[in-house]
Amino acid sequence: RKLHPDRPGITESAFTIDPGHFQLETNLLRVRRGRENGQRRRELHLNQATLKLGLTEQTDAQVVLESYIREAEWTHGAQPARRRGFGDVTLRLKHNLFGDDVTTGGALAVAGYVRLPTGGAVGEGGPEAGLSLPFTYIFVPGTELSVQLRGQRSYDRNEGAPYWAVLPAATVNHEFTRWLG
Repeated sequence: RKLHPDRPGITESAFTIDPGHFQLETNLLRVRRGRENGQRRRELHLNQATLKLGLTEQTDAQVVLESYIREAEWTHGAQPARRRGFGDVTLRLKHNLFGDDVTTGGALAVAGYVRLPTGGAVGEGGPEAGLSLPFTYIFVPGTELSVQLRGQRSYDRNEGAPYWAVLPAATVNHEFTRWLG
């Protein structure tokens, strides 16, 4: 099958990989910045890798490794609190409901995950779990729209308590050349 990468934290594709095949996807470098309620945050992720194994024609298993994270949090005028190290490990299972082999048209999957709090100071601080419904529509080969709805039980490190979240997401992918998309 054609490569349709999953992007945990952004959107996932509705496609799985062929049974018996192994695939490695990675964000070699990802920088995130944010501001909420006067609190600022900056994150640097190096080699956030997704390891995938095709189990059946419609199902694959995945392990997401956060190889190295460097974080800084601060309020205006204060010294930042800095953390760094290996992040959490996420175990995922995705099953395609229809459209796994389409060259144009739609595909829908369901994916469940559990995030294990292996990251210590840089991880989420507690276990998390969720379920997502990714849908991908291929307009023409090389141009696709991916949308997903994810419900998850997250963990708030600062509050020391879990909470529920619903996260919609959408991306448009276009392949300009074989090597640039």
